[in-house]
Amino acid sequence: LSQLKVIEDGNIFVHHGGGEGGGQGHGGIATALCTRAGFMANKTDPTKRKRNQDRGIIIRNVAGLEDVDMFGVLDGHGDDGHEVSEYVKSLLPDILAGLVKADTEQKFRVDPKPLIEELISSVIAELKTVQANSKSQDKSKTPRFDVNTSGTTMCVSLRVGDVLHTANVGDSRAVLIRKVMRKKKKKNEDGKEEGGDAMVGTLSSLPLSRDHKPTDPMERERIITSGGRCAKLGPNQPMRVLPRYADFPGLAVTRSVGDFWGEGIGLKAIPEFKSHELTSSDIFVVWASDGIWEWLSNSTVARILYRNLGEISKGGETLVEEARKMWDLKTNKAYHDDITCVVARFD
Repeated sequence: LSQLKVIEDGNIFVHHGGGEGGGQGHGGIATALCTRAGFMANKTDPTKRKRNQDRGIIIRNVAGLEDVDMFGVLDGHGDDGHEVSEYVKSLLPDILAGLVKADTEQKFRVDPKPLIEELISSVIAELKTVQANSKSQDKSKTPRFDVNTSGTTMCVSLRVGDVLHTANVGDSRAVLIRKVMRKKKKKNEDGKEEGGDAMVGTLSSLPLSRDHKPTDPMERERIITSGGRCAKLGPNQPMRVLPRYADFPGLAVTRSVGDFWGEGIGLKAIPEFKSHELTSSDIFVVWASDGIWEWLSNSTVARILYRNLGEISKGGETLVEEARKMWDLKTNKAYHDDITCVVARFD
């Protein structure tokens, strides 16, 4: 909490339309982006609110290709987390388009992993330039903001035709929501089976990413092997990645874009990949920051969105609002994280 900044901001809920979703649909995909800035109780000035460090990503028709899109979410952290997430978001469209155009044989259609890895590497290179600018005595060198103890998560999916290729760094999450139809024997009023079958739909959720947190045994082992440690600094504190012999800096995720202080102990932008071929049973995919996932389960998110199947924008708004209510309940209205979701409905 000590790293959070507060600013004057009355419009803490932002619903984006036009080119960034807002229920817009083309190419058989409708999208929505909904975000709400977090809140931290400020007894000195209750009107002050923290700056929203989340950013949603909706890039349609990459490099002019109608069957290639990118969706995702960034969750900034640290004093300049909002600067990092905003800068990364601004970089992605041009870098991605350039890489796709450079792949004249379109090898990415068979295996997009190298392209996505190069995309993330290019972003890191740009952030290294920001780091150098920030250290320089020449104030004209811009952009300049903290990327040593500030950074962002990055959970993005590249759609290539009917396949979603998801790359994740950090604890933002992508979840697929599907409805599978199956046969079920009809029953009469007495509960006995009678002739014929009824088709029954079952709603389910499938994670397309894995949260990178120090509570995960595999991630914890990776950090410790790299020379870091994972520990709680208090009874009500989350487990954090920490230097071996110090309690600061610290971070509650094990992979990050930025946060260069932790490169030597495994705190890097190492993407984890998962591919999924879309079928007629797949309805939505939601990419969201941990402001959603902290208190809402995958299945709860699935039910909320499905109840608003025909109004994707309303579904996103409802999801953000339900998450806010849970933060208020769990923290006695003292705090809630930034809450952001990008939703794609496959029509």
